[in-house]
Amino acid sequence: MVVTDNLPKEVEVTRIRKEPDQGACSTVQGAQGQQVVTCNLGTVAEGDKVRIDIYARVPSDVPHGTILWNEAWVTGDAVEPDNDDNRTRARTDVIAVADVGITKADDPDPAFAAGGEATYTLNVMNHGPSVSRDVVVVDDLPTGIDGTSVDVIGVTDERCSIGPVPGSSTGRERVTCELGDLEVGDRRTILVRVKVAEDIVPANDANQCVGTRNAAKVSAATKDPDDDNNEAVESQDVCATADLKLTKTSEPEKVNAGEQKRYHIEVENLGPADATGV
Repeated sequence: MVVTDNLPKEVEVTRIRKEPDQGACSTVQGAQGQQVVTCNLGTVAEGDKVRIDIYARVPSDVPHGTILWNEAWVTGDAVEPDNDDNRTRARTDVIAVADVGITKADDPDPAFAAGGEATYTLNVMNHGPSVSRDVVVVDDLPTGIDGTSVDVIGVTDERCSIGPVPGSSTGRERVTCELGDLEVGDRRTILVRVKVAEDIVPANDANQCVGTRNAAKVSAATKDPDDDNNEAVESQDVCATADLKLTKTSEPEKVNAGEQKRYHIEVENLGPADATGV
């Protein structure tokens, strides 16, 4: 008895198991690039059964919605009174799913300086099991923090932009990066460089710090089975820090008793924020 299984060209055979373990199976390349499994089982007694399990892997880049047809047939030396049940086939629909996740960090940490510069680092990864198609990252920056540049490390074909957040009444900016397709295990690192407004901390704020919240999100055309890791949030304090410089000179350097002398005192704010209550 010989069993032949003409597998779909999209799949890869990884293992073959028989129960009971009789005869031998082999795998060859078919004319259309598919794999064909042939199992020579020898003699199978009347009423006996042989179960053949063929384990196959569907590659991660097989498109969503692909239909896999698998046809198998059996032949033997004995005269067959009924050939209608000697051939069968099965249909499998491919569902592409990819768990993409995002993490976020900021520098400096734990606080930005009003009037200073800072960097957000976004890491995006496809955890699989399928290729993630048309991956997009959106990062809406807090009010008073404006993007100056955005880059994807080691990638030249990404499309990133900085523009206004639709409907924002406070001038917030949105960073958008279109990353294309990510293979399983692929990672992209995005650097968002920002400038912090000098007046982001109110002049009458006794604490001299304000809290900000920055959320970045990742999405894709491929179905994501776990959306818990599709958003990364950084809560950051922005503090008004001003480096004051005091310089004092006197004229003349030498003075006679009974004469007047002038002292010149100069205060300079080296930034980065406005100095209040000086």
